[in-house]
Amino acid sequence: MASNEKYRKGGGNSCAVNGCSNNRRKLNDWNVSFCELHGQNHEDCSCLVPFKLHVMPANETKRFQWIKALNRKTLPKQVFVCSNHFLDGAPTEQNPFPKLNLGYECQTTPGRRKLSRQEPESRKRKRLLEESSSTETCVTLVRLKGDRLVLNCFQKLFVILMWLIHLRHQLEHNMSILII
Repeated sequence: MASNEKYRKGGGNSCAVNGCSNNRRKLNDWNVSFCELHGQNHEDCSCLVPFKLHVMPANETKRFQWIKALNRKTLPKQVFVCSNHFLDGAPTEQNPFPKLNLGYECQTTPGRRKLSRQEPESRKRKRLLEESSSTETCVTLVRLKGDRLVLNCFQKLFVILMWLIHLRHQLEHNMSILII
């Protein structure tokens, strides 16, 4: 199995910092890529590796500092942090836990949205039109949806015609009251 085949599906071990997308697959892809500067693959090249992944220490106090710095609710089984988050590029005696770009400002995306069991607007409008062709239904439809009413040309003409009929009936009714 070639080294590139190993990471075909998954990303391998990933950096545990929120918002960081560095992982073993990216590192492997970089190793097998061609270095234009030196004319050879990066694994044979003298170029510096873009990042390294460091395992969480087994020491309880250092481990607690790492967990506190990562500020995550849950952690993966194996916790790795890339060198981009350490002041010295790796955990050292002076700086044993990650301090840089810890993703505190990144917002986590919520899980899947809840499915709504409400009737879609298009189906609701269609049902209202089919229930009754009276002028009152069309008037309430126009008032209900306002400018958001989306109908084809014939439906629009029908609604306008029903609206005009409704206005004519109202006008006739008001005129008969005035005459009497």
